[in-house]
Amino acid sequence: MRLRKRVASKSSEGEKSSLSCSVSVEFSLARPEEPHDEKGSLEVCADCNRRFASPQGLKIHQQRHTGEKPFVCTECNASFYDAPGLRSHSLVHTGEMRYACVHCKRNFAHGGTLKCHLRTHTGERPYVCRECHQSFSHHATLTSHMRTHTGQKPFACRECPARFTQQSHLNAHSRTHTGEKPFMCTECKKTFRQTSHLKAHMRTHTGEKPCVCHICDVRFALVQSLKAHLRLHTGEKPYSCPECDARFARNGSRNSHFRRVHTKDKPCVCTVCHMKFHCTREMKTHVRRLHAHP
Repeated sequence: MRLRKRVASKSSEGEKSSLSCSVSVEFSLARPEEPHDEKGSLEVCADCNRRFASPQGLKIHQQRHTGEKPFVCTECNASFYDAPGLRSHSLVHTGEMRYACVHCKRNFAHGGTLKCHLRTHTGERPYVCRECHQSFSHHATLTSHMRTHTGQKPFACRECPARFTQQSHLNAHSRTHTGEKPFMCTECKKTFRQTSHLKAHMRTHTGEKPCVCHICDVRFALVQSLKAHLRLHTGEKPYSCPECDARFARNGSRNSHFRRVHTKDKPCVCTVCHMKFHCTREMKTHVRRLHAHP
């Protein structure tokens, strides 16, 4: 965005003349840590080839690849990539939530956060992919989506060769190495690695089934269950066995087939009698028939 300001000044004779100011003011809508693709930008990220005008800008950016968050909140130990992120978070503890949503009464510390939130009510999706024309409500979501076209996976795991398109996916994957399950169900105390898994689990307590089949009106608690069910209607079997020509509608069915037919592996163990099974479904059937209380 470029603005030019016209300035009125008095001449030596006292007459007013209109002068066009030669100074241009540039406004960038990007976050401070975002790269600027300028000719003079010499600092290049080795992971994603993005360019930066300064070594400090590159250093902050690289923390998003490594997952390093050196700025820690003294109140709740939440960590952040940079000082602005920590300062923004601190408003949660000070109670400075000045921006209220008129639709659901949620409060926010920043007007920009409220503006983004309002799109959940209005359905506005102003950010459009130039490749497939899919639209998004947040710029960050569009940026992440673009990697499905470029194949870019800038977030690398420190423990194994796995790479990811999003920081959140890397965070969730990292917990498979640490064993951390920070999200706990308030009803049964079961813990999960991801909030999405906890949210899906909570429906086993509430009975909520928001996912509806548009063909037969059967309802499901999980989107994944609905997608698998739809394949019964379409006949699609996208999961193929790497050892034979068998194909399956569900990934779990493919894995179960592979263990039962090819590897003979039985990783699921009954906690009561220690009998082993090829898959969880077989083990649950066994427990229900032999160990369930009358």
